[in-house]
Amino acid sequence: MRIAHRAGLADAPENSLQAMRTAAAAGFEAVELDVRAGPDGPVCAHDADQVAGAPRLQDALRLTRELGLWVELDVKTGVLGSGRLVREVAALVRAEGEGRVWLSAFQPVAAWQIRRIAPELPLGWPVAGIPVSAPARWLGASVLAPRSDIDLRHLRRWQEAGWLVEVWVVEGEHAKRLQAEGFAVVVDGKER
Repeated sequence: MRIAHRAGLADAPENSLQAMRTAAAAGFEAVELDVRAGPDGPVCAHDADQVAGAPRLQDALRLTRELGLWVELDVKTGVLGSGRLVREVAALVRAEGEGRVWLSAFQPVAAWQIRRIAPELPLGWPVAGIPVSAPARWLGASVLAPRSDIDLRHLRRWQEAGWLVEVWVVEGEHAKRLQAEGFAVVVDGKER
């Protein structure tokens, strides 16, 4: 599976509806979208200063469903998480995208909130180093998202243990090799 990082390709702004259409047209099977609290509910934006004018999450979920894309929602919170944001995101996923969506969070408290509030939704866990098994299992993560510089033997071990392994952010021949091994790859906007 090739996943478009922030859904952004070279000719479309990241996290935009246009980017999602472009990713689908370029043959991506999935998009990774960043989600933040907006004034009227969750929006697709990586940084807090991008919230104004960002697409509403519900519109993004409807479009990705129409396009047949899988979606990773990277829930952006502070270190203490945001139960309100997690509840709003979970409600929208249940209404608009359940079955083709998984949630992830780099903040451990936010990941724990996702698991507590939406235990039925798949959870991704970013891997910054080794070992990962204990926190990932404790959270009930079904997706591991390691950086591209983690050794292939660790990736294989996690895959054999039953996790979907999506490797962040890879390009070119490295991405092709990882895909051939059965790993999902998150591709930045420079590649098609």
